[in-house]
Amino acid sequence: MPVPPLRLACVVALVLTCGTLGCEPTRPDPSNSHTSKTQTTQTATEDEPAPLLGEESNPAALPETPPTAPPVYADPIPEPHPDDEVSVKRPFLTRADIEAYAAARPALNDPTDPRALHFAECGEGLLLLDGLRNLAPEELALLGDSPAMCLYLDDLSALNTAAAKALATFPGDRLSLAKLPLLDPEAATQLATWSGRWLFLDGLSTLDAATAEAMAKWTGAVLSLNGLERLETSAATALATWSGFDLRLNQVARLNLDAVDALTKWQGTLLHLDGLRALEAEAAAHLASWSVGLRLYLNGLESLDADAAAHLASWNGTQLHLNGLKAIDAAAAQALVPWDGRYISLDGITQLDADAAQALAQWKGEVLSLNGLRNIDRHTVEALSNRAVEFLYAESLDPVTRAALRLD
Repeated sequence: MPVPPLRLACVVALVLTCGTLGCEPTRPDPSNSHTSKTQTTQTATEDEPAPLLGEESNPAALPETPPTAPPVYADPIPEPHPDDEVSVKRPFLTRADIEAYAAARPALNDPTDPRALHFAECGEGLLLLDGLRNLAPEELALLGDSPAMCLYLDDLSALNTAAAKALATFPGDRLSLAKLPLLDPEAATQLATWSGRWLFLDGLSTLDAATAEAMAKWTGAVLSLNGLERLETSAATALATWSGFDLRLNQVARLNLDAVDALTKWQGTLLHLDGLRALEAEAAAHLASWSVGLRLYLNGLESLDADAAAHLASWNGTQLHLNGLKAIDAAAAQALVPWDGRYISLDGITQLDADAAQALAQWKGEVLSLNGLRNIDRHTVEALSNRAVEFLYAESLDPVTRAALRLD
């Protein structure tokens, strides 16, 4: 049957058009139940951009306008550093952010924050960056020109070598990393180049010899390691080479004699060992050989016998803090009398019998602090009234008793 001239002309025109411009394949109808899912996906791949993660693969659901460009920050997120395991998943910390943190510092006398005393010492020089667990080296480097005197990064959970090197450029005087759980020797080497005076690393529960040796090169004054639960001899030996004057080890519950001997070779003046609950006579004898020390803090001791007290009385220091004792017997008190120091603090004692009071009253130092003492009988009052010590502190006693002791 011959093709009608009009239909033939239309076919020829269609062939010419497709040969010149190319023809779009027929798009399957989503409403057609006979159209397969595979065919629909293939068509979308060929004709439309691939759907974004989390969007439906139906081409009809894609936006017709280009997606909004991501925000641009004042400082771009840095490329990962070869030595950096921190992945920055938030906007890059900027100088404007740091200024905002500085302006939003907490009340300097907030009684609910155990750091409040330190905050008050910092005043307007406080920079509190709580809540930041991970910071890239490039972010920490922004602190290199900070006017702050005290920097608190107490939620920081990791510090690698590159980050420690950047943090060491902070020009302030006090740096707190109170919850940092680990510090390797390489990061410690970089951190030890910081020029400040107070360093708090109270989140460390262990300290190996290599890290201790690296930190001992830090030239600051106060090193707080109050999270350490134990201190091996090798680490104690390394710390003993540190040139600072105030070493805080207030969670170390036990020390072997070799570790004690290592610490007594330290040339500093303030040693805090408030984690010790007991002190045997032999350990007290070793500790008393710390010849250059001035202040010894043993505020965790729960008891003190006469032998240990006698060894402590041979120590050459000036201040002995025993505020953890709830009581002291006459024999231990008498053993302390020969001590040639200036200040004994027994603020944990709430009651004192006449015999112990009579012994303590013979001590010829400058200050005997009994600020926890509350109820004492007339015999104890009489014993303390005849004291050789220059100053007696007993702030908790009632006014009548204080008057009888000539304290006002």
